[in-house]
Amino acid sequence: MNQIFNFSRFIRYARYQVSMNRKSILLTIGGASVALFLLLLFFMLTTRHWQQHHWIPLFLISAAIGGLLFIGNSFGFLRKKESSLNTLMLPVSVQEKFIYEYTSKVILYTALFPILFYFISIPALTVAQFIKPNHIYVSFSFVPIFNPADKFLFKVAAYIYLFTSSLVFVGASVFKKYPLVKTLIFVGAIILIGFSYFYLAFEIFKIQNGMGYVVQKLIDSDDTGLIWLYWILSISASTALAYGFFKLKEKEVS
Repeated sequence: MNQIFNFSRFIRYARYQVSMNRKSILLTIGGASVALFLLLLFFMLTTRHWQQHHWIPLFLISAAIGGLLFIGNSFGFLRKKESSLNTLMLPVSVQEKFIYEYTSKVILYTALFPILFYFISIPALTVAQFIKPNHIYVSFSFVPIFNPADKFLFKVAAYIYLFTSSLVFVGASVFKKYPLVKTLIFVGAIILIGFSYFYLAFEIFKIQNGMGYVVQKLIDSDDTGLIWLYWILSISASTALAYGFFKLKEKEVS
């Protein structure tokens, strides 16, 4: 079979996957909506004066948790031997399978979760006002989240989110069982080892007056720090995605 990406074949594969997983997709959306509704309702009922700043951490934390669970379930066909064989044997290139998973799990989730959050916040706010009419509630708005006063922290959070989602996605293509747990443990171990190495090198052996001195010299402003962070995370994420792609290709060949 031709291993070059073909758009029309990709569309057919996407339609096939949607039709085969229609029930699980609807259950996921329904379950996420109910869980999000109950979560919002609980926090609003337990807060007497619900202001705009209360929405921000709730949105970010729920988006992060939902992203880990949803993106961590990428390549669901790899979890079972029969479905794995059936999907890998389809006349579709590895590129098309990999891009479909990334689009349907990472890109679509990132685009659709804010919309889901907004529409769920409306009935949750209505029910909260009905149950406790003496409380003060302010409706949800995207403005303080996507146009914050501190744009530096917003960009840092966006870079880290894209990097983390890519790592979780790759982990799902590499590990067959408990991919999310194994990915978090593996990445956590790598970060701990790397930080410990540099700490020993810079602090204990007094190289270049310590680790803080080197960081201060490299990052002399917020803009410089963002550039360093962007390139480090971009290269790391690209390397991880390439590794995940070749691991998927290896599974198809074997």
